Amino acid sequence: MPRGEASPPSKRTRSGDLGEIIGAQYATLELGFRVVERLRWKDHREMSMRGDDLVGVRVGTSGTLELLKGEAKSRATLGTATITDADVSLRRDQGRPSPHALSFVADRLHELGEHTLANLVDDAQLTTGIKQRQVVQLLFTFTGNDPRNLLRTNTAAYQGRVKRFAVGLQVSEHQAFVANAYSKAVADARDS
Repeated sequence: MPRGEASPPSKRTRSGDLGEIIGAQYATLELGFRVVERLRWKDHREMSMRGDDLVGVRVGTSGTLELLKGEAKSRATLGTATITDADVSLRRDQGRPSPHALSFVADRLHELGEHTLANLVDDAQLTTGIKQRQVVQLLFTFTGNDPRNLLRTNTAAYQGRVKRFAVGLQVSEHQAFVANAYSKAVADARDS
């Protein structure tokens, strides 16, 4: 398939993928996690990825493994149902990243030569276990409308034992922004 045709044609998939890309960058640049951007290993351009949207790893100040479990939601108009869906996903597996997602991340880290981090993830899954205090959750939204009240309401109602951050990125012309980002990416791919 030519490079320009690898991007998903549907608006919904493009929006969701871009939300994950921006969310992964936020988790990397602002929270300091090594996030394996799973979209690089996507089976098909229209197939949604299964499992946790964002999974990150880092070594904490005490030398122990810390994990990120994140949900990235991209909508022109964000509503309560989307936040509820993200909350349900974050609560799965007792608030920890799913074993499937962690295995995927460890495998990709090994492939990328990042064996130290990969071995820490493998050890946590196979030997030491993962305590909730090792996990940080991120509810990341990329929307056209103001997400603050929805995120505040969710954060105030959250009573889980895993630390959670809620971040909202608002771009008033959400759909045009997504379309322009993909047009630019396709044009750049064709020119290279």
